Amino acid sequence: MKQATIKIKGMSCQGCVRNNERALSEAPGVKSVHVDLARGEAAVEFDEALINEEGLKQVIRDNGYQIE
Repeated sequence: MKQATIKIKGMSCQGCVRNNERALSEAPGVKSVHVDLARGEAAVEFDEALINEEGLKQVIRDNGYQIE
């Protein structure tokens, strides 16, 4: 398992946190997700054989947010 911390732009509320946590947790290979609104970032643990960091960033973009 690999871990990544991804900076997310555009989150303004707990709904944004839940949306990103849900979208990331549904991606193949994602084991755990924690999105922190105050820090504007997602901490993700994932299986590199199934998804890479760029794939995680694309999930966030597809969900309507930007990557810093």
